[in-house]
Amino acid sequence: MSIRKLFALGAMALLTTGASFAQAQQVSHIQIEHPWARATAPGQTTGAGYMGIKNAGTADDTLLSVESGVADMTELHQTVSDGSMTKMEAAKKLPIPKGQTIQISPGGYHIMFMHIKAPFKQGDKISATLTFEKAGKVAVEFQVEPLTYQPGKSAGDMDMGAGHMNMNMHHQHAK
Repeated sequence: MSIRKLFALGAMALLTTGASFAQAQQVSHIQIEHPWARATAPGQTTGAGYMGIKNAGTADDTLLSVESGVADMTELHQTVSDGSMTKMEAAKKLPIPKGQTIQISPGGYHIMFMHIKAPFKQGDKISATLTFEKAGKVAVEFQVEPLTYQPGKSAGDMDMGAGHMNMNMHHQHAK
C-alpha cells in the first residue's frame, strides 16, 4: 500500500472518529447520544428533538425539564395511545435508571419545540439545555437531519413521508 493511500485511510478514520465524538455529549454521569431533529416543512410551527440518554452513574436520575431559545415553548412530551386515538402530551419528568440508556425517539418520549422562531433547516444545530435532578443542567446540540430522516435506516429504506407525523396536532400542554 502506498504512503498516500495509507495517509488517506488514516485521515478518513480520524474524521469518522471525530464525527462520532461530536454526536456524544457527557456531563457528570449523564451521556447524551446522537441528539437530532428533523428539518421542518414550510409553515410548520413545531419541531421535535430526539436522543439517547445514558446514565453511567451509580444512582438513578430524572430529566426534569428542557429549555431552548429556538421556540416560544420547549417541553418533554410523550406519545400516548388511548383506545383508537394516539396523542402527544406533556410529561412532567422522565426517570433515567442507573446503568441504562433511555431512547427519546419518534413514537415515544420526545422534545417538543413549539412556536418555533425559524424553520429547522438540514445541517443546522439547535441548542437546548436539559435539567436533571442530580446531574443538573446539560447543554445539548441537536443536529438537524433531513425531513425524511429515520435513524438506523439507509436512504433506500426510508419512508418518504407516509409515516411522517403531523407535529401540529393533538398536543396537550402542562399547566
